Amino acid sequence: MSSTIVTKYLRDESVHTRGAYESLQDVLRHYDNPDDTVDGFFDDGGWCQLEQFDNVANCSNLYPNARQNSIQALNKIQTERNQNDPQALQNINLNDGERNAVIAFLQTLTDPCVTNRACLAPWIPTPNEAVDELQLNAVDINGNLL
Repeated sequence: MSSTIVTKYLRDESVHTRGAYESLQDVLRHYDNPDDTVDGFFDDGGWCQLEQFDNVANCSNLYPNARQNSIQALNKIQTERNQNDPQALQNINLNDGERNAVIAFLQTLTDPCVTNRACLAPWIPTPNEAVDELQLNAVDINGNLL
């Protein structure tokens, strides 16, 4: 999957399984400073702000330990940093220009073929070409093969 396609679906209002971030910029900002983005996520309503939870009754009660679990995870990261653990997750500390450069690089990895089934066809086996009966065939919301 290409970064352009992933970004398209992160922002696509018709997709009902959106994640917590609207763009690759937002994802990279999370890794710049997870403490602030996690706090902001919960301060802004947590998962209840996400489209897939729009019609969920008592949404805020679904995961009563989510904030505390997230804080514990962040505290563990900080403890590992304080102990100079070489494998501790570090903030990436990118400025806007560096973040834009990473996104521009990721976009160069986009294969235009991923948006065109005819272009992809040589790499998609038909059901009778599958090596076993376990092949999964992706379909869109209307049941059309992707």
